[in-house]
Amino acid sequence: MSCPGYQPAFGTGQLDGSKYAGLNCTCWSASRAADDDSCGAKKPTASQVRLWTGDTSGGTTLAQVDDALRTHEGIDLDTRYRYPWDLFVKRVSGGASAILQGWYAPIRDSRFGGSDTFGGNHAVLVTPGLVVMDPLADGRRPGIYKYQKEQYPEALLRTFAARLNIGGGTYKPLGDGLCYAAFTRDNEPDYLAVVRPRTGEKYRYFGVYTVVNNAIVSATRARTGGFSATCSSPRLYKWPGHTSQSLVRLTSGFRAGQYIRSEYAKGV
Repeated sequence: MSCPGYQPAFGTGQLDGSKYAGLNCTCWSASRAADDDSCGAKKPTASQVRLWTGDTSGGTTLAQVDDALRTHEGIDLDTRYRYPWDLFVKRVSGGASAILQGWYAPIRDSRFGGSDTFGGNHAVLVTPGLVVMDPLADGRRPGIYKYQKEQYPEALLRTFAARLNIGGGTYKPLGDGLCYAAFTRDNEPDYLAVVRPRTGEKYRYFGVYTVVNNAIVSATRARTGGFSATCSSPRLYKWPGHTSQSLVRLTSGFRAGQYIRSEYAKGV
């Protein structure tokens, strides 16, 4: 079973009035991970996940919610600690979603902030395209960001992940280039982008697009003698002042991270 392009419903954020609402960021993210992994067939609430963990003392771990979903929903997340950031981006770009834990201050201080004051350990769900479902992003009052299926800057998420406090009462950041994450299964077909010169020509000219916050901000012309690279599934991106473009994000090779038109990509 696959469901290309499926996005879990945000619903109510973690601050839903339940007993452990203020501590339920990982449970909330796990509930949406279950929705994503099952293509919408299983939609436990954050409170249900919390109950399944048996934890009544505070925030929960990735291992706890992974065990809860496996035991009660038959969903087995791939939980990784000190996982390389570049592999995280590659897997999420390729079609998996992931619960990502980190230190909230960098997000709080950005335009995506879901709190005015909170800056400690937190968890979000990151879906393909680096679209972030932050359980605090419920727009509950002016100045609080409201989830709208936006892509977050990779640099912001990398900093969030790197600054996760793994020292308990004494702050000790995880470190740049690493993350704590629990991945859903890949619900997107694998794609390969192939750019080759036309018959009789030495080079192929093609567009390379810059995407920020899920919108195209610029495009440049590039030249190649030919290359192939794995890539994300095609997605439509708005381009203010221009026609929207269907693009893929390259996930391997020296052009990894670049966006090109989806006409060069095919499922494999």
